Amino acid sequence: MLFQLQDHTTYTHSGNTSSRAFLLGENFSTGKNLIICDTQKETEYFAKILSFSTQSKVSLLKNVSSVVDFTCQDTGWFVTTKDLFEANIRWKYHIQKHTIHVQRNDEIGPEKLINALIDAGYSHSPHLSKPGSYKKEGDILSVRTPFDEKIVALSFFDTVLDEILLFDLNGQFLTKKEGYSFAHLTDNQKLHEIGSIDPETSEIFFFLQNTTTIFIDLDFWESLE
Repeated sequence: MLFQLQDHTTYTHSGNTSSRAFLLGENFSTGKNLIICDTQKETEYFAKILSFSTQSKVSLLKNVSSVVDFTCQDTGWFVTTKDLFEANIRWKYHIQKHTIHVQRNDEIGPEKLINALIDAGYSHSPHLSKPGSYKKEGDILSVRTPFDEKIVALSFFDTVLDEILLFDLNGQFLTKKEGYSFAHLTDNQKLHEIGSIDPETSEIFFFLQNTTTIFIDLDFWESLE
């Protein structure tokens, strides 16, 4: 499979697994980074090493819902296979239909948003004990994101969304947002199970414009088997 080189696309071939993960962490420590491997087995292995090396959450893009969530994020580490570029999905339409987008000063009301989250596959949890859960305390609706493991706290003034704050799972404040998109969790179809198209016509490239994309040749894998 051939891909057109772009200014935000990198290919890496040399070095062992740990050194690759270290170099990636040193050179792409900020922003949004997507690593492409050959197989799902390789993505899972490399994601563990990269997470250990960078001490960061590394999200696997295995199914359609995780890809939709990926397009909603501004930063982070993501790992997937080349199936992402072959999946026969109209990504622009699918993502538009399978996200819940909220903006500060929206007049939506917490109950209406909760109903939308439930329809999208989120569940109630008093302690946000699992990904893709929510809880409401007073005027604050908190949502534990399903894939990148953050807490989104939405503060309401009556029915108006007044503030959107992001925290890590330990309650450490990360940033304030003007808007946020929640991915539907109901589409668990694996990327490799979807019919293929010509990668040159894939709409996924539209969502990679602000993403550093790294194609990695995992030649170390044969030595492990």
